[in-house]
Amino acid sequence: MIYKKIFMLAFGTLFFYHVHGQGLWTQKADIPTSGRVDAASFSIGTKGYFACGFDTNGRLTNDFWEWDQITNTWVQKASLPGLPRRRHVAFSIGTKGYVCVGIDSTHNFTNEVWEWDQTTNTWSQKSDFAGPCRDLAVGFSIGSKGYLGTGGGCSGNQTKDFWEYDPATDTWTQKADYGGPARYDAQGFSIGNKGYIGGGISDTGPPFLQIDFWEYDPDSNTWTQKANLPEYRCNAAGFSIGNSGYFCAGVNDISQLNDLIEWDQSKNIWTHKASLTAQVRVVPIGFSIGNKGYVGMGVSAQSLLNDFWEYTPEGDGIKELINEGAINVYPNPAENNINVEIKGLTGDLCKFTLRNLLGSKLLEKDVKTDGSSLSINIEKLNNGLYIYEVLNADGINIKSGRLVISK
Repeated sequence: MIYKKIFMLAFGTLFFYHVHGQGLWTQKADIPTSGRVDAASFSIGTKGYFACGFDTNGRLTNDFWEWDQITNTWVQKASLPGLPRRRHVAFSIGTKGYVCVGIDSTHNFTNEVWEWDQTTNTWSQKSDFAGPCRDLAVGFSIGSKGYLGTGGGCSGNQTKDFWEYDPATDTWTQKADYGGPARYDAQGFSIGNKGYIGGGISDTGPPFLQIDFWEYDPDSNTWTQKANLPEYRCNAAGFSIGNSGYFCAGVNDISQLNDLIEWDQSKNIWTHKASLTAQVRVVPIGFSIGNKGYVGMGVSAQSLLNDFWEYTPEGDGIKELINEGAINVYPNPAENNINVEIKGLTGDLCKFTLRNLLGSKLLEKDVKTDGSSLSINIEKLNNGLYIYEVLNADGINIKSGRLVISK
């Protein structure tokens, strides 16, 4: 697992370019705790849930929270009776939610499985996960069964085994191994009677980051490879709406992300949709309720977040004061100077920053929003790839991108 630690340190402070697309993001009520990372989430009916994870004080938790889509309010529910934990898996079946595996507060792997009953707000311990212990796995439900697979094994290896949980008999049954290479930090979702897993990290690379995407059919117990992701991705939130699946945020081979990609089950194609109108982030929670998707929390650079956002796929666009062409950074590639033009935004000034690929800030400039051009001298910078970011007057990242310097 050495690569996993290096990877997260190396890319902990990077940013991704802003991609426009269809859909509407709306901020909902913040999670009423400090920032949180490594939590697990699921939804039941019109309610969404998350459990456990690290808070901003570095404390591992076992608390459990419910969000009501109708009232847009958070309520704390009964805490998980087991030890606090992280890097666990959660899914729901009917009116029950399940929290499985991960690493507990004693720094040990656990195969515990806990069931939460929505009608009584009580937890019951179920049969332990029958496979080898692990963290950073993927879980989802299909019909009346739960599924769990891949992940980082407790013996230091990554896994590709795949298991089915039947709550009627409280038993785990091993199914066909995941179709791609063994991995951890992948993401997944289910659509109808099929399950999906893609991306993630494999220690047997290069390439270490994975781009493949696979469909599981429980009726035939087979995996079928589908269209690759548009780019490498791990540590993202996954959810589905109708016949489409979504991966949001996470990390690629360049930077942390705030984009959203949609997979169309009928066409087997990926499309970039409206980027999350908030900070880039890694390991957010994600779930769907009806025709809405939800993403929240996670870590951005070194900051833990507690914001929470709703995605509506049939919206007309991103809810922000920006349009195509409102922010221009040129020339690209650049030699000795770059020009930054911003127009059509509220507020007198935006901030333009330039970072290297380790996330170190190399320059920061105030830019007027009246359409005038600001020329920035970059003669002292070496040839290579850089990441720029534009923050509006409220400090929100409204555009990020790659800048090539070639002299």
